[in-house]
Amino acid sequence: MDDFKTLYEKYIKGTASEEEIRYVEDTLSKSDSVFAENSSEDKLHALDEEKLTHADTATIENIKKRIKKKTLTATLLTSLAILGVATAIVLGSVFGAAGYHAKKNSLIDEDEAESIARAFAEEECGVDDSYETDYVHQRLVFRGALKNTYYEHVVEFEYNNREVVIIIDGISGEATLHKAE
Repeated sequence: MDDFKTLYEKYIKGTASEEEIRYVEDTLSKSDSVFAENSSEDKLHALDEEKLTHADTATIENIKKRIKKKTLTATLLTSLAILGVATAIVLGSVFGAAGYHAKKNSLIDEDEAESIARAFAEEECGVDDSYETDYVHQRLVFRGALKNTYYEHVVEFEYNNREVVIIIDGISGEATLHKAE
């Protein structure tokens, strides 16, 4: 057979033989079905690409959200850590200054406080000296400005199955009964 282009031109002009007409129509019919199949496959391929693109977009958005959440969490934790360090520095400075001034302003040390507490317990509470002191510690007393801070001493002991707590002022040495149970 002649090449398809020549046969097709004869078919269009109406000069093709019966055999050439059948050949051109069969070939066109086959090519139509091929184009129809390719067209369907292209549509399916396009749909698959759209699904893939949509899935990729959803996945990308999900990843972006997770990254944003992790970044926000890291930023928040870093900020809290910085705030904690800054707070520690400030409080360390305040309590350091308070401790410095308390030590400077307090005239009574722990040994003197225990002696004052014993004398107070004997005179004011009728306690004899047959007890041992359980605990002597000092605590800061803030009176206005930091430069006025001082210590008071807390002396604890047990006498006749009663807990006794006496507080000694670190400046004046004045004793007060805090608790006798």
